[in-house]
Amino acid sequence: IEGVNITKAISADREYLLGFGGHPMAAGLALDSQNLPAFQQKLNQAVRSQIGDKPLVREIQIDANLELDQIQPELIAEIDQLAPFGAGNPPLVYATGNLRIADSSPIGRTGEHLQVLVEDTRGQTRRVIWWQGEQGLLPSGRFDLAYTLRASNYRGQAEIQMEWLDARQRVEEAL
Repeated sequence: IEGVNITKAISADREYLLGFGGHPMAAGLALDSQNLPAFQQKLNQAVRSQIGDKPLVREIQIDANLELDQIQPELIAEIDQLAPFGAGNPPLVYATGNLRIADSSPIGRTGEHLQVLVEDTRGQTRRVIWWQGEQGLLPSGRFDLAYTLRASNYRGQAEIQMEWLDARQRVEEAL
């Protein structure tokens, strides 16, 4: 979360911890399970003290808007030249607007992920993977999608993988 130093927030509650480490944007920790409720309460207070009364709004920086038919192997080859991606070099985020869900199905050992078929207004379709999407609500009607792209080699088959980041329901203008 922009504006939150998570290691600072965690260190304020170190009396509950067996150990912790990390950096301002990510951390790991160990604690006895009986200390979890007290730790959660103190951590929430520490984070609130850092952000104040500002409402938390999830923002996604979109690097480019694409039409589904623009997602081609040549584009993926260009994206791969920017790798490796990580904390100092985040993957590019793309958006495509005015989509609808054509189909979806759970995947993974326990169905924890979703494979979603999206369709644009011209009938073009693409499969999108929504990691841990089983708990999410798929948009109804038209929506805009934010995603990342990468090359994938699934079962020896080269393909383009779209990874769902977030969706925004479209508000249709009244005529």
